This record gives sequence, structure tokens and C-alpha cells, in this order.
Amino acid sequence: MAGNLKNVTVPYNFVPIAEDVLCGEIVEVTQDAYKQHVLEKGEHTGYIELDIVSKTPLFIGGNGEKFFAPSGEPIIPGSTIRGMVKNLFKIITFGSMRPGEDIEDKTIYFRGLAARGSIGRYYKDCMIHDEGDFTDSNALAGFLIKIKNTDDYYICPAQCERKPGDIGRKEVDVDWPETTKAIKEGRCKIHTGPMFSKKHYYEIFAPDWSVKKRIYIPNEVVQGYDNDRTENDKLTRKSLRKMAKEGDEAIKFTGCDDICFVVPCFYVAERRGGKTTVKHFGHGKYYRIPYRKTIADHVPLKVRSDKVADLADMIFGRTEMWGSRVFFEDAVHTDNAGTLEAANMKLLLAPKPTSFQLYLEQPKNATVHNVFHWDKNSDIRGYKLYWHQSNSENRWKLNGIDNNSKKIQPLAEGNTFKGRIRFNNLSSVELGALLSVFDLEKKNSNICYKLGMGKPLGLGSVSIKAKLHLFNEQLRYGTMFEGDDLAAGDGDAEQQWNNLVAQFTRYREINFSQKGQMNVALSDLKTMLNFNIGSKQKDWSNKMAYMPVGDDRYKNRAVLNSPGNYVKQKWE
Repeated sequence: MAGNLKNVTVPYNFVPIAEDVLCGEIVEVTQDAYKQHVLEKGEHTGYIELDIVSKTPLFIGGNGEKFFAPSGEPIIPGSTIRGMVKNLFKIITFGSMRPGEDIEDKTIYFRGLAARGSIGRYYKDCMIHDEGDFTDSNALAGFLIKIKNTDDYYICPAQCERKPGDIGRKEVDVDWPETTKAIKEGRCKIHTGPMFSKKHYYEIFAPDWSVKKRIYIPNEVVQGYDNDRTENDKLTRKSLRKMAKEGDEAIKFTGCDDICFVVPCFYVAERRGGKTTVKHFGHGKYYRIPYRKTIADHVPLKVRSDKVADLADMIFGRTEMWGSRVFFEDAVHTDNAGTLEAANMKLLLAPKPTSFQLYLEQPKNATVHNVFHWDKNSDIRGYKLYWHQSNSENRWKLNGIDNNSKKIQPLAEGNTFKGRIRFNNLSSVELGALLSVFDLEKKNSNICYKLGMGKPLGLGSVSIKAKLHLFNEQLRYGTMFEGDDLAAGDGDAEQQWNNLVAQFTRYREINFSQKGQMNVALSDLKTMLNFNIGSKQKDWSNKMAYMPVGDDRYKNRAVLNSPGNYVKQKWE
């Protein structure tokens, strides 16, 4: 299927990150500095009461197809609310984005032998060289082995011949030798897939099993290959691990008692630290290779640094240094508007960062020839959020059943829940920042949030009205109890809401230097959270559709518009 290259459509977009971080109210990231801050400024204790109403069907996974209800009545787990609130808190407070905490840092693999533009050129530069009148792969033949009772992997170099014949059109596989002679020669046939025009296969033979000739594979190279395999079921089935000989079979094939795993492959080596090591490896001569840079390398240095404590660190906790001062209770079901009929929902796969044209900032007027890939110097687009889809009552349903579906029974629009966020000893700035997440809805009733599964299909839009309660410590402990509850002291502190939010806003204005980036990010956030954003657009349903595999917009690396421009975009 083809599509106008300007009409890139996905149900998500990104709120951009800045190049710096808004720090919390401590200068040194130490336990002593944190404790002193809490003692001096941690004057606010109380809770935020949350009234949650589903604006579209809502589903949080429980037992099978049923909504999460461990005691029989649906609830929204506090952990679910916490994740949503912390993500928005990070955006509003321009917090850190650290690998392992806020983003999954990983090495991304790619193959671009037939790709157009910048990525095709880059793959060929990495993997192909001229051999007189023809080109050939830089990859050499060998056997991947693992040493018994260790986690060490090596490549044993071998020889390789390209063989003609229709046998090359088999599925990706390895044919192991069966005769005594072939086993002695270590002859294996590698098939790289059933392409119609492919009428050859590779035969790898004459491996050198000697310890002296073995080429070490760094652990991160093995882990990177395995992580790439698990990203996609099709790749997992083609993994070298699925084709290997192990245990006694590996010993029999190699004749080496120290080898417990063996499989033929291709590889590229490099000099590292004064010795030769394997750079990457794969099944065929033109296998998927890793980018040099990881995802985290595209987050600005200051933003991914752990040298400062941002406001999220201050109130949600900092690992191994101090705990959280905010606690999220489960939201209990208070008004039942019914459930929808159970139906199959198409399961959505993990994010596809291989679509770098969508996940990275791109040059103005980018084309397939100059679009930035993961080894270019470009920042990630930012925080990924899903658009609201007010007409989504039935969009989540899958007609029929396939292997990539799950039967669910969502709650209908109009179900209500009541929850609570408790907080202890927050400063005015910290509490004002937390309230700012919900102040978005106070300032604009069209603002809604997202919870649960199926966000790309329109599920999970909720309105959240928040009400602040502050404890007066003297009255609280003087009275001790009011009925069945702890005395709330001055109780309803709604009149202080605006003052606290203003104190945070003033702190952000004074201490955050990236004013232009701040204004753009906050504007894009409000656009993404606007529940009615698509109600007046006749093409909104089309804009929420994933582009099908093979679409020209993928092939030509068409770039995704920013949230504000995406809303204004007209079909051409």
C-alpha cells in the first residue's frame, strides 16, 4: 500500500525534551543534603483525592479477559496511577531521562542491503567492499562456540564457498553434516531464506578449533545479538541459538571437550585494546548489524546525568539514597456504568525504534537521502504519548481471531473510581509541582489522561479531578481522631492550590534556562492531552491508524510532524 509521504499516520507523538534539567532544591546529591532539605522545607503533609471517570472504554489486565478485580470489584492499581503521574511529572518539571530508569537503553540492529537513501548507504559502507568487478560482504565464515562451565563465547575461523542450486531457496536454516568425512571436515550448509531470485547457499568448512586461533566475543556483543532476537518472533525463530548443537553433540562435532555449544555463522572482527575481538556476527553474509550508538546516546548529556537530583528524585525517591514521600493508593470503583461485550483486541507489539525517522529529531525538509539514523548526532523526539480518540468505543475490537490477539472485556465509558495520593513533608515547590499534573485539567476541562491497555486503539482515556487536603500538624495530633479517620486539621485546602502551583511555576521560571524549549514542550503536552482535539477533524480516525507494513511512507522514511503541526495537517 502506498501513501502520500506527507501523511505519516501513527496514534502517538512526542513531547520534546530540553537540553537541561530543572534541579530539585538541593545542591549536593547526598543523603545529608536531602535530610536537611526535608527538615527545613518539608512543611506539607496530606493527600490528594482523585475522582476518575472513564471517557472511553477502559481495561486494566486482570484474570484472563476480565478487568483487574482481585476482590471482585474493579480497581485501578496505585502502581498504574503512579506510573502515569510520574511520567507527566517528569515532563512538567523537565526532569532527567536516565537509561535503566526512564528509558530502556539498548543497541539497535539493522539491515539495509536493499534500502534506499542514507540507511542503505550506511549499511553498505559497514558491510560491503569491492572485489574487482563485483562487491562482496566484509563478513568472514566461522563457527560460534561457547566454552563449557563459563559464559565465554568465541569464533573459530573457517572457510566458505558459495554453492549454486535451488536448495538455496529453503527457509533460514543450517544443514549439519551426516557422513563421517563431512563431520571431520566440519562441513555445514547455511540457507539464508526463500527469496525467489536466490539460487545458492553457503557451505562452511575446515574450522580451526585450536585455542590459539579462537577470536573472543565480548559479552555485550552476545547480549546485543540476543536482545535483538527477542524483539521480534520471526527473528527469534531464526536465531543461531535455535540452530546450534549443544552438549555431547557439540563435543562430537568439534572434537573438543571444552566446547558445549557450536553453530556456523558469519562475523566481522576488529582490533580492540591491542587484541582482535568480534565486532558483530549473524547467520548469513549480509546479516543485521548493530548501530554504534545506543538509544541513551541520543539523550542530551545533562538530561541523562545522575549528577543532579531533579524534582522527581526528590519526591518519588532516589534509588539507594532516599525513599519516596508520595504514596499511591488503589482507586476503588464507585459508580458502575457497565461493561462492554467481550471481544478480541489486537495486541500491539513493542515500540519499533528501527523507524528512526519517527523516533529521532530530523533535519528540516528531511528526505530519504538525508534522514538521520541512530548513528547520527540527533536527539530523541522526547516522551512518547498516545492521542485521545473520542470516537473509540469499537475501534479496539478485532474482527475475527489471529495469533496476535487477546480477548478482553473493558469497562464502558462513564465508570468512576475514587483514589488517593498521600504525601509527607513536601516543600511548597514540590507539592506545587505534583499539583501541576492535575492543574492541567483545572485550567482546561478538555484535558484527559491515559491509563491501562490499548492506548493506541483509543482505550484508557480518563478525566481526573483532584482535590487537595492538607494536615495541620498541631491540630492533627491535638485532636488525633475525627470519627473513623485521622483528623485532617484544616481539611479542605483548595484555597491553597493556586498558591502552591504558582510557587512551583515561579521556581521553574527562575531556575530553568531553556525558556523556548519549555514553552514548546508544555504547549505540545496540552495538545496531546486534549480529549476533544480530534472531534472537529473529519480525518482524525485516519490520522490514528498505524501505517501498514510495506507502505511507501516507511520505505521513503517519511517524517512525523510535531504534535501541533500534526493536528493542523491536512490530507493532500
